Amino acid sequence: MHIRETLQNNRTWSVNEQVLCDYILEHSMEVIHMNTARLSQAAAVSTSCIYRFCHKLGFDGYAAFRIQLASELNEKLSSPSAVNYDYPFTAQESTAELIQTLGSLYKNSIDETIRLLDIAQLEKFAEHVYQARFTYILTTNTNLQVAENFARKMEEIGVHIHVAGELLQQRLYCASAKQGDVAIILSYAGISDHVQECVKQLYENKVTVLLLSSSHDKTLHYFATCRLYLCGFESSYQKITTFSSHVSAQYLLDLVYSRIYQKIMKRILNTETGLTTSAV
Repeated sequence: MHIRETLQNNRTWSVNEQVLCDYILEHSMEVIHMNTARLSQAAAVSTSCIYRFCHKLGFDGYAAFRIQLASELNEKLSSPSAVNYDYPFTAQESTAELIQTLGSLYKNSIDETIRLLDIAQLEKFAEHVYQARFTYILTTNTNLQVAENFARKMEEIGVHIHVAGELLQQRLYCASAKQGDVAIILSYAGISDHVQECVKQLYENKVTVLLLSSSHDKTLHYFATCRLYLCGFESSYQKITTFSSHVSAQYLLDLVYSRIYQKIMKRILNTETGLTTSAV
C-alpha cells in the first residue's frame, strides 16, 4: 500500500502524529521539498515526532520517507489516466469510442483494486463470513444490486446472507444483531449519517464489522475488524453513476465468495475422505 493510503487509514497515531499525518496528506507536494526543520515548523510538531512517525511507517528516517513519497507522487503524475471516472463519456462519443472507454475504465478499476488488495485481509474477511452465526449486508441503493448478487451466489452454496436495503430494515438488523454475527458494510465513502449510525450500533453490540470502502472513507474503518478497499477513482459526490466502484465491489465480493466456496468444498472432500477411510 502506498504512503498516502497508509496515512489515510492508520489508527495508531498519537495526537501530535495525527497532526503531522494530516499536514502531510494536505501538503504532500510541498513536504517532499522540506527538511525536518522546515516540516517541524510548518506542521507545528517536534523533529522527534517526525522521526517517530517515519519509524512507525517502517522507514529508517525522514530522508527515506521523503524519497519514497516523492517517488509515489511522481509515479502518479507521470501516469495520467485518459478516463474520466465520474463522466467517462459524452453525448458526442461514437459507439466504438464508448466501447473502448468503458473497457479501459473497467480494466483500470480492477487493476487498482488488485493493487490495493491485502491478501491477509481477504482471508480474514472470508473466514469471518464462513464462521458467522448470521451475516448481514448493509449498503446503499447504488450498491444494492451487487450485494444481492453476492447473496444469491452464497445461497447456492448453503450460506444465507441477509441483505438490508431499506433504511428501516437496516436499523432493525442493527438492533437485533449480536456477538457472533457478521455485518458486511458496503459504502464507497462512508459519508451517510445513517450508515455511520448503523456501524456504531453494530460495534457497540460487539458485531463483527467487515468493511468494503474506498480510501475516501474517513469514518467507518475505525469500527471495522477487517477491510477491503474499493477502487477510489470516483468522486464521492458528482458522477453519472457508479461504474468504477460497482465493478470493484463486484470483484471483491466475488473473491470472498470464491474463497468461501473453496472452504466448503474442502470440508466436503475431507468428510467424504473420512467416511471412505472408516468404511475401509
